[in-house]
Amino acid sequence: MGYMPLGDRAFGNELLQFRARHYLTQQRLAELLGISLGMVHRYETNAAKPSKRNLIIYRNTMSYYDELNKQD
Repeated sequence: MGYMPLGDRAFGNELLQFRARHYLTQQRLAELLGISLGMVHRYETNAAKPSKRNLIIYRNTMSYYDELNKQD
Protein backbone atom coordinates (compact mmCIF):
# COMPACT_ATOMS: atom_id res chain seq x y z
CA MET A 1 0.00 0.00 0.00
CA GLY A 2 1.41 3.39 -0.93
CA TYR A 3 1.30 6.43 1.29
CA MET A 4 0.62 9.66 -0.58
CA PRO A 5 0.28 13.18 0.77
CA LEU A 6 -3.39 14.13 0.79
CA GLY A 7 -3.49 17.26 2.92
CA ASP A 8 -2.96 18.43 6.46
CA ARG A 9 -5.31 15.91 8.07
CA ALA A 10 -4.29 12.97 5.93
CA PHE A 11 -1.41 11.76 8.09
CA GLY A 12 -3.53 11.55 11.24
CA ASN A 13 -6.09 9.52 9.31
CA GLU A 14 -3.32 7.35 7.87
CA LEU A 15 -2.09 6.53 11.36
CA LEU A 16 -5.59 5.65 12.54
CA GLN A 17 -6.16 3.38 9.54
CA PHE A 18 -2.73 1.81 9.87
CA ARG A 19 -3.29 1.05 13.56
CA ALA A 20 -6.72 -0.44 12.84
CA ARG A 21 -5.42 -2.56 9.96
CA HIS A 22 -2.67 -4.05 12.14
CA TYR A 23 -4.56 -4.05 15.47
CA LEU A 24 -1.92 -1.83 17.07
CA THR A 25 -2.29 0.25 20.19
CA GLN A 26 -1.05 3.82 20.20
CA GLN A 27 1.79 2.63 22.46
CA ARG A 28 2.87 -0.08 20.00
CA LEU A 29 2.72 2.36 17.09
CA ALA A 30 4.83 4.84 19.07
CA GLU A 31 7.43 2.12 19.63
CA LEU A 32 7.37 1.12 15.97
CA LEU A 33 7.89 4.71 14.80
CA GLY A 34 10.31 5.63 17.57
CA ILE A 35 8.17 8.46 18.93
CA SER A 36 6.32 9.18 22.15
CA LEU A 37 2.80 8.04 22.89
CA GLY A 38 1.80 11.69 23.21
CA MET A 39 3.12 12.43 19.72
CA VAL A 40 1.06 9.60 18.23
CA HIS A 41 -2.00 11.09 19.91
CA ARG A 42 -1.19 14.60 18.62
CA TYR A 43 -0.71 13.29 15.07
CA GLU A 44 -3.93 11.25 15.13
CA THR A 45 -5.96 14.19 16.40
CA ASN A 46 -4.27 16.54 13.92
CA ALA A 47 -2.94 18.67 16.77
CA ALA A 48 0.53 18.30 15.22
CA LYS A 49 2.01 17.19 11.96
CA PRO A 50 5.45 15.74 11.30
CA SER A 51 8.20 17.47 9.41
CA LYS A 52 8.60 16.39 5.79
CA ARG A 53 11.69 14.41 6.74
CA ASN A 54 9.91 12.56 9.54
CA LEU A 55 6.84 12.03 7.39
CA ILE A 56 8.98 10.18 4.85
CA ILE A 57 10.58 8.08 7.59
CA TYR A 58 7.21 7.22 9.16
CA ARG A 59 5.62 6.33 5.85
CA ASN A 60 8.58 4.16 4.86
CA THR A 61 8.37 2.38 8.19
CA MET A 62 4.64 1.80 7.78
CA SER A 63 5.09 0.54 4.21
CA TYR A 64 7.78 -1.87 5.39
CA TYR A 65 5.54 -3.07 8.23
CA ASP A 66 2.69 -3.58 5.74
CA GLU A 67 4.98 -5.70 3.55
CA LEU A 68 6.19 -7.79 6.48
CA ASN A 69 2.62 -8.46 7.59
CA LYS A 70 1.04 -9.14 4.20
CA GLN A 71 -1.54 -11.87 4.14
CA ASP A 72 -0.77 -14.03 1.09
